[in-house]
Amino acid sequence: MMKKFFLSPLLLVLTITLFAQQSTRSIDSLLLDAQFEKVIIEVEKALRFTSDSHQRVILENKKAEALNRAGKIDEAQRLLEHLASQSLPPTLQVITQMNLGFLFLNQGRNDLAYTKLHEALDVAENENLLNSVEGAQLLSYLGNLYLATGKYAQAEEQLGMALSIREKLAERNPELIAASYNDLGLVYSVRDANKALDFYEKALATYERLHGKDHPKTAIAHTNIGFAYRTLELYGDAVINFESALKTWEKIHPGPHPTKAFVLFNLGQTYLNTGNNGSARSYYDNALTMYRESYGRKHPAIATVLNAIGNLNVSEGKFLEGLEFFQQALISNTGDFENATLSANPGLKNYYSGNTLLFTLLHKAEALESRFFGKTLKFDDLALATKT
Repeated sequence: MMKKFFLSPLLLVLTITLFAQQSTRSIDSLLLDAQFEKVIIEVEKALRFTSDSHQRVILENKKAEALNRAGKIDEAQRLLEHLASQSLPPTLQVITQMNLGFLFLNQGRNDLAYTKLHEALDVAENENLLNSVEGAQLLSYLGNLYLATGKYAQAEEQLGMALSIREKLAERNPELIAASYNDLGLVYSVRDANKALDFYEKALATYERLHGKDHPKTAIAHTNIGFAYRTLELYGDAVINFESALKTWEKIHPGPHPTKAFVLFNLGQTYLNTGNNGSARSYYDNALTMYRESYGRKHPAIATVLNAIGNLNVSEGKFLEGLEFFQQALISNTGDFENATLSANPGLKNYYSGNTLLFTLLHKAEALESRFFGKTLKFDDLALATKT
């Protein structure tokens, strides 16, 4: 007769808890390695083995982060809003609101990102939660939001604090420290390209040591190094780094993807700086097509490319074509504006990126003024330019 063995209730709880902890560490490692589809699978597996409500919220947040980073924005938002509607302890409130803020930042909805990230910050400060992995991540997201909205001093402050926390943590994570190097490089790229280049090269060295050369994070580092070289007017080095990034992204995402569109756009910008308008236009067109295939009709990144194409047309004396691209940019960057008539401008609400909208309106006004002096001499152009 076979003996039957049973786990005691206490041993069963300890076994399940240990499994959940090991799963969380494995999922964190996959997130840092940008293996988002595997994260989603592992989270679903772990959720089947835990009934602990605290652990389930942590796991579901990790799933939402993976969905967000994989481009499955709507699914991630539904999950996070469901979690946020629950009565959560402070630590889980911070994590959930932080991830919602990061999701809105990815969408270019900076006003909503600001609200959610500051809700998380208020809780974290009140509960003394900032000096942690999660606190550093929150400060990093805030820094990136300030960077996206042109508040460079605030961005530098938040990102510097995030780096300091990560360097002081008992378990120093080189991956997260490298992420801070990247973020600070982005801030310094506005003020000091050489200092930015130093930070980017530190990040690249860390990522290549951890992951090798064909990895999303090495591609991001190469892209950022390309920015720095372009600012320093070393265009050949810029192109080499952008092309290296694009080659890596092609291996990771064979189909249309926003990261590839971003690199294509920046190759266009680099060729424009060398005076090669034909190559610039080709890269802009490819970037625009890929962004639209990835995002649909409306996104601030699409408006940015349309602005660039519009300016290229205006510089070549093609005023009407340029103005039409600026009008498309206004439509792409505003949720409820659809008027393609050049005399129309959107109301200053329901836009995705205020900075991008500001530049589109400025470019449109300048193009109207240029058309007046360079071609039409029609007072209507100046009147509309003033209105715009």
